[in-house]
Amino acid sequence: MKYYESSSQAFPTPEELVALGESIRKEFPNGPRISHTVMPDRVYTFNEIAQNIRVQQRALSASLYQ
Repeated sequence: MKYYESSSQAFPTPEELVALGESIRKEFPNGPRISHTVMPDRVYTFNEIAQNIRVQQRALSASLYQ
């Protein structure tokens, strides 16, 4: 499943990546802020996690293509 057309997009050069990193550090000097940490309410099995990921992928894909 592709969410973007990879063949028409050029890969950034190392210089562009460095410039992007510097601009992010300039705009957000303290890094991202996390308001709180979410902890799971119980121990989840592998199958429960995998099933939830698939449901979220379908919802995200549907929202992108509407």
